[in-house]
Amino acid sequence: MTDGDIYINKHKLVSNFGEEEDFKPEEQSFKSNHDVKVDRIILTSNREEKCIIKMMARQTRIPEIGDKFSSRHG
Repeated sequence: MTDGDIYINKHKLVSNFGEEEDFKPEEQSFKSNHDVKVDRIILTSNREEKCIIKMMARQTRIPEIGDKFSSRHG
């Protein structure tokens, strides 16, 4: 994904108090200076039947001076 790509394109139900309900587009776009790759997408719902979307993204970078390569226990 690059800067400006839409990663969630959803429609939100909007009620207008007494008038008929309408769907409003509500997209979420990616904002970053670096390219990332989508690693995993999880679609699930909660007890109220609301849809939950989780996305894991990863970024591959070239190591620079000062980057740590040891674990917390090292």
